[in-house]
Parts: sequence; C-alpha cells; structure tokens
Amino acid sequence: MTTTFSIAQFRQYFPAIQDITIFLDSAATALKPNNLISATVNCYQPINISVHRDQHPTA
Repeated sequence: MTTTFSIAQFRQYFPAIQDITIFLDSAATALKPNNLISATVNCYQPINISVHRDQHPTA
C-alpha cells in the first residue's frame, strides 16, 4: 500500500498559504489551520469580558 501526500489538499486547511505567496519567516509564528481559527473565534465571539474580570458575573 502506497500513501501519497497531496500538498494542495494540505494547503486547504491553512488560509495563510492558500495563495501563491510563500512566507519563509514562519519560525516565529506558526501557521494556523482553519479549525484552530474557528475555535478561537468561537471562544472570543459570544462573551467579551472587560479588563475588570472579577466584577463580571461570568468571570
């Protein structure tokens, strides 16, 4: 059984590398797949707590 790796299929999970431009300075910032971006948005979107967190009921 031979398994092949499709770079095009891999790229679909990473919005930052879907176009032709390639950035070679990603050592400081890791690329983020769509499911991580969605999870981050879902975490921060519904509730926005102020800097005075201890005074907020959801804290």
